[in-house]
Amino acid sequence: MDNEMEIYNILLDVCADNKKYFENRDGKSRKLSAAFVLLEEQIESILPLLREFRTAAPLYDFKKVSANGYRSFIIAIDKFARISLKISQNVYVNRTSLFFHKSHYIKTSAEPTELFLNKIETIGCIENFSKKVNIQDFFGKFLGFQYGETTQPIVKTIAIMITAFAEYYYNKKNVIQFLALCSQFFANPDLRAKRMAQIIDYQFITPEFCQTFLNMSEHDLMKKMNILFFPASAVNELIELRPEPIQYKCDNSVVDIPIPSAYIGLKSLNVRLISSVKREGMEHLKKNAEKNNVMPPSDWLIFHLHGGGFISHTSESHQVYLKEWTTWIDAPIVSVDYSLAPEAPFPRALEDVLYAYVWVLNNIRCLGTTAKRIVFAGDSAGGNLCISLIFRCVDLNVRKPDGLFLAYTPTVLQFYPCPSRFLGLMDPLLSFGFMMNCTKAYVHIKKCTSSKSDSFVKYDNKSLEDFAEKNSVDSQDSDPMDSTKTISSSSFAEYVSDSEENSIESDLISESEPTEEISLPTKYKHIIKGFVSNLKEKYLSKNQKLHNRNTFYSNISSIEQLISEVQDNQFLSPVYADDKYFQAFPPTSILTVEMDPCIDDCVTFAKKLDKLNVHVHLDVLKNMCHGFLNFSLANKEAFDGSLFCAGRIKELLSGTLPKQ
Repeated sequence: MDNEMEIYNILLDVCADNKKYFENRDGKSRKLSAAFVLLEEQIESILPLLREFRTAAPLYDFKKVSANGYRSFIIAIDKFARISLKISQNVYVNRTSLFFHKSHYIKTSAEPTELFLNKIETIGCIENFSKKVNIQDFFGKFLGFQYGETTQPIVKTIAIMITAFAEYYYNKKNVIQFLALCSQFFANPDLRAKRMAQIIDYQFITPEFCQTFLNMSEHDLMKKMNILFFPASAVNELIELRPEPIQYKCDNSVVDIPIPSAYIGLKSLNVRLISSVKREGMEHLKKNAEKNNVMPPSDWLIFHLHGGGFISHTSESHQVYLKEWTTWIDAPIVSVDYSLAPEAPFPRALEDVLYAYVWVLNNIRCLGTTAKRIVFAGDSAGGNLCISLIFRCVDLNVRKPDGLFLAYTPTVLQFYPCPSRFLGLMDPLLSFGFMMNCTKAYVHIKKCTSSKSDSFVKYDNKSLEDFAEKNSVDSQDSDPMDSTKTISSSSFAEYVSDSEENSIESDLISESEPTEEISLPTKYKHIIKGFVSNLKEKYLSKNQKLHNRNTFYSNISSIEQLISEVQDNQFLSPVYADDKYFQAFPPTSILTVEMDPCIDDCVTFAKKLDKLNVHVHLDVLKNMCHGFLNFSLANKEAFDGSLFCAGRIKELLSGTLPKQ
């Protein structure tokens, strides 16, 4: 620990020397001296706190994997300390030069001081975080400092595009103006920082905004780039599944699988089959398909569910790494284009993936595989659906996969004040605003158009199918080609209707906690309520800057509603599931990144599986961001990370996942 703290001692020495040098000179020099005084004071105030957290952080690790949200914050602080030291040393070396630019260093020295303080307050004084933190500081000149050097350009590009897109989206700009705005936000970090602070802190964005921005990867231009730059696959076919009755036969029993119908009625569902080689059974997929060079069926199959916050993306945009995976692993991949929120919120996506999976099991010969071993693979929201799909397989006695691969997966769709959640306040890709809006859209914080009641609906642990049936659209109105109107379902309890008695406060002060690992100290029980109150105060005091008072009040009230609506539902927050589900889990490989807002979710989930004697392996990659798989073509580290993921999936398929 002493070696880890040495950088702070060096920084204090350099600050003291610079302070003394500039304190009795001209006005600009005295300002520079004052900046070093402030930096020196803050460093001294946080050193005891850092020592305390360095001592406590290992308690939250999973086995020998040194990773959790507390460690991530400490790493971020250390990185910024190095930035501060570099700036201070530059001042020390150049201060006697005739070309020394005092005004530049006054501004540069002040910025890390304020950001440094804010980071420490995030860890040590979390209950005061929402009152004091200045999110704007995270998105200026030092944007992306917490990531590796090769990842920083990607993060900066994303921030520039989000800020420009906000202007484009809300002010109805054209494409030329959008490009001009990108240039403006690139050249002016301070302006970019102000705009990003609005997007993340003030939450004036909507689920529709998030969906539209994220779906830029589905643009025709991106599809053309896929053809030009991505490796071609021998088989890359989109297969349409019509909403027809389907059954799963197991031993002497037959299970009727519910046809997806929640919210948007009976609709066709697409799955994409990707294979690096043509295999027996695939000949029917292409017109005039060549029968030469056809390989025998593979014994392996990867069933993939893409990420995108439950509101965006398709298998099309995720081909950037899926095509590589099918080559490296030498196995076909089936990726599901499940329905997206807010048009089709929970539980429609889960209905879709269950239906698609059983269809795959019934048609394995047509997919070029014997499916002797099947692995579920999902990134981000797709990983959440993979877990929930296994729960449904357990409930319905459907074949479970032989392995599970999860990449940076949220397993708790609730706002807990854990350290990793607050990493979203300095992450433009998975920001606090994006996380809240994606969750709000997926859990359906609005009235259901097809419900018989005008009240809001929430779900208990046994309400999935009954709720889906009650909120389905009449088949006569949605798909005239389907004549079946009766949807089979297993015995599930009645859904629980919302009531005013389910207040925010009662949810927060509940004595029951989902697991040991994520239980909260008593003094933090009311943090979320205070956090909402402080945000509301900010909204109502600054409403004239963006929208009217009613808009702000409506937006922040939706956060309160989100906290009360999202219950301990195993299909939304899988970590809450009964032990019987996890005891049936296959070997599981979990991968996350060091600065991921979902790192605590992954560590907690790994601990729960391990506690129940499930074979689980946790990997934490450094220097990369959430969603790095989608950048594997543009970034060497992301490409290597994608290759690492493929290696883990191959180990699951071959039954050689190492023990940890």
